Order: sequence, then structure tokens, then C-alpha cells
Amino acid sequence: MQSYILRCFLSAVTFFVLSCSAHQNHYWVGRLNQAGRGDINVRELLKQIKLEYAGSNSLTSIQILHPYNGAVFPADIASPEIEWKDSNSLVSSWLLTVEAAGMDTIALLTENLSWTPPPGIWETIKTHSKNNPARITVYGLANKKQKRLVSSQQVQIRTSRDPVVNPILFRQVPPFFSVGQRQPGLVKWRLGNIASYSPPAIIMQKQQICGSCHTASADGRLLGMDLDFRKDKGAYALMRIQPTIELTEANFISWNSMPKKDRRPSTGLYSRISPSGRYVVSTVNEISLLIKINDPYCSQLFFPLRGSLAIYDIETKHFHTLPGADYPEYVQTAPEWSPDEKYILFSRVKKDNALIKSFRGRTIFSSKDNIETLNKRYPVHFDIYRLPFNRGKGGIPEPLPGASNNGMSNYYPRFSPDGKWIVFTQSHTGLVIQPDAQLYIMPAGGGQPRRMVCNIGATISWHSWSPNGRWIVFISKVDSPFTELFLAHVDQDGKSSPPVRLWRFSDKELAANVPEFINIEPNSLKKIYLTAD
Repeated sequence: MQSYILRCFLSAVTFFVLSCSAHQNHYWVGRLNQAGRGDINVRELLKQIKLEYAGSNSLTSIQILHPYNGAVFPADIASPEIEWKDSNSLVSSWLLTVEAAGMDTIALLTENLSWTPPPGIWETIKTHSKNNPARITVYGLANKKQKRLVSSQQVQIRTSRDPVVNPILFRQVPPFFSVGQRQPGLVKWRLGNIASYSPPAIIMQKQQICGSCHTASADGRLLGMDLDFRKDKGAYALMRIQPTIELTEANFISWNSMPKKDRRPSTGLYSRISPSGRYVVSTVNEISLLIKINDPYCSQLFFPLRGSLAIYDIETKHFHTLPGADYPEYVQTAPEWSPDEKYILFSRVKKDNALIKSFRGRTIFSSKDNIETLNKRYPVHFDIYRLPFNRGKGGIPEPLPGASNNGMSNYYPRFSPDGKWIVFTQSHTGLVIQPDAQLYIMPAGGGQPRRMVCNIGATISWHSWSPNGRWIVFISKVDSPFTELFLAHVDQDGKSSPPVRLWRFSDKELAANVPEFINIEPNSLKKIYLTAD
């Protein structure tokens, strides 16, 4: 009886929300053998299509862009944008339906190429797609009066019982690296809650200093951020997470406090706070190749030509290089902590002294060549190594089986929170923003890597695990030069799903990058500001 009352209530809410948001759309909700609620003409059109075109697979000019077929949505996510395109020039309107076992059919007749389910509707769809998939079908119709079917496509989606819970901290930057470098005030830091129907809150903006990577301790109490405080490229801010954070001189350390190999300053590349929050690891004494490209899809070629790993002990306030990741004949960079803090993974390649000398000290410049040409001119293949941390004493590094000596470049390893899996990025060459980059998953001890199902092409790169270990967020340019965030489910066997686009996290003028899950409540951090620069 209670389930019947709940079903009636959800049906009433569904019709009310659809009616209020109708505008130029026409809705009908119900069962085909019943009157249902809404525009009866929409029901009759759907009945005609079901009768005349049952089983037809030949009408395929429509491409449903989002969601992807087989996508798995978190239990706590706000509604997606259902988006499609139709190459049939005869089409003047579309009929969209959402169907699932035990749920009234939702039908929408529209002249738009997208639809976002209202909150009440979306909750109904999620409820009915946890045990069985929901089917989203788009029919293309020609002739406004007769509405003849000329195209169609269907995708299936599911809703996981796993929520995401925690927010994602990410940057928004101009798609051209050189623009962001000249105008750092354009950069925004946002904290995104996937359950919210509003765009992610801006927690820091209009800073006239450059900022880059950020990371947090496993318990979400400590946040670290690369910020060029007082023109120091090696400056790094450490802050206790609270609703409003005021950054002062006391919050900053500098990787330039370490002994230098020459006059070049350290920038502290790819800094990572340890899970316990006691240590920070970073790349120091580096020489980086940075070639700026006039292409929004790939605006730079970047990788260090020299570098070693260093540790900062937050308790003792002491810096030191990490034995086993400080060999002068190698480049060592892009570190990652194991959840138990016993190991550090990092990317390593043989240092090319001849290449360094060929630049004659000028390793940052612009080029008219594209990324493909530059990749051929400056190929580099990083291997991932595993090193005992040993409370900062280091040890002997070992290549990680499956992510080394494979003729590819392997980088950005990320442990799952339970320490069972490692997800890393692989491309034919390079270290960041590579057009052919893909995500792979493998057992933490090494083994045969598997290409993840969530790969969708076009510059897949930076990624982060949710604290509960069931979701991965990553960036991609599959739809636009303005990089967007995508979210994929990962089950207990390391199998991923086609991803969900976090469309409310996107911007028409800025690209999203460096997404990191933070183990806090969504409203626990509202503002970061700098009082002295």
C-alpha cells in the first residue's frame, strides 16, 4: 500500500514539474494503454511510432552525445543534460522518451537538441534505474504536421547505489597557456558538489599570482597549493581547511629553501601531501621544457628535463632530498603516496644531457609547430617506479611492472584509497596534455594493466579517486577545447563504466583542470584569499 501511494505521489510530482517547465515543449507521462497525464497528442504519436517502427534499426542519423550508452550515475548526482545531434536535414522536432521497469513513461516533444530533467523527474529516473537500466530514446521527426519518423537512437543508463559524497576542487583557466600565464587573475578555483543544481562555488579568484596544483591530506584537514607568493616560483601554501581561509606569509614554505644545483630556481612540480598530512613530496632542482603552442586543444608541450624528489616534514620543518629518487642521471617527477604512506610512486626517465645543452639555457619558448611535430622532435618515455618511503630515508627504486619498460610514457599514478588499485595515464610520449593519453588500471603491486572503459578520447589526463574509492574524476577535451570534467564508476573488481559529464562544472570561456577530490563536506570550504603578495 505504501509503495502504491509513493508511486502515485511521484507520478503527480512528475506531471506537475513537467507542466510547469513546458515552455515550447510538449509532455506526456503515463502508460501507453492508459490516458496518462499531459498532452494526449504526444501519447498518440508515441503509440504510432511504437506500432509502425517496432524493431527498426535502420534510422540511425541521430547521435546521443550525452549521456553515453552504459553510463553509470552516482546515487547523489544532480540531473544530467541529455544532448543529441541529428544529421538528417529533414528533421524539425524530436520525441524523447525515458522508460524503465516499474516507471511511467516520460515523453517529451521538443524542437531543442537537449533536455535537462527537472529534479523531481530525475530522482524518479534514478530510483527506477538502480536495479535495471533506464532507456533514453530520441526520435527525429520530419514534417511539423504529420511528424514522420526519419531518425532515432537509444542509450541505456544505470544508477549506482554508491554515492560520491565529497566535493571536487578544480581550476578553471584560459585554454591558451600563454594567456593564463600573462593574466593569472583570470584563473578561478571552484569547489564542485555533484549533487548541486547550481554551478560550483568560486572559492578563490582574481589572484595576481600564478597558481597550479593542489592536494589534500586523506582526512581532508590539510590543503596544499602551488602559489607563486612574492614572485617565488617554489612557494607552496599549506592551510588547515575551514570555511574561510586567509593566507598570510606564515602559510608558505619554499622549495627554494633547499640547496640548488645551479642558479635555476625550483618550482616544486607536482607537489603531493602525504595521507597523514605530515609530509609533502615534490619535484625540485628541475629544468623544465615548456613550449607554448597556439592551439586551444593542446597549448603546450611540457615535461621536466631534470629533477629529483624532495620531502618537506611539516612537523620538523625540515627539507631533504629523497634517497632513491634523487639520482643525478635520471629525471624523477610526478610523485604519488600509497595510502599507508609506505611507498612513493613516481615517473622516471634517463636524463638527456645533450638535449639540455642544445637549448642553451632557453627551455621556455613559443613555437608555430603543432603538438604532433613537437612530440616527434622531443620524444620522451617515462616509466613509473615504486620507492620505499621509509619515513623519509628512501630506498632502492623498482620499476612498476605493467607501467614501465613498455615503449610508452607512463605517468600520474594514483592509488585507490584502499590501496588495491593504481590508475595511471599512458601515451606514446610526453607527460601532460597529450592527444592520445588514456587511463589504465592495474593491481597496486603491478601486473597487467587494463585500458579503462571510461576512456573517451581527446586528451584524457589528470585524475583523482573519490575518498570512498568508487569514483574517478578526470579531464577530457572530447567535446571542446575547453577541458571538461568527467566522472566514472569503478567497482570492487576495478571495472569502470562509461563516464558521466559534469556539465555544470563547465565554462564557455575557461577550461577545467587539476580536479582533486577533497574529503570534506561540500560547504566546508567557501573562500580562500591572500592578504599579502
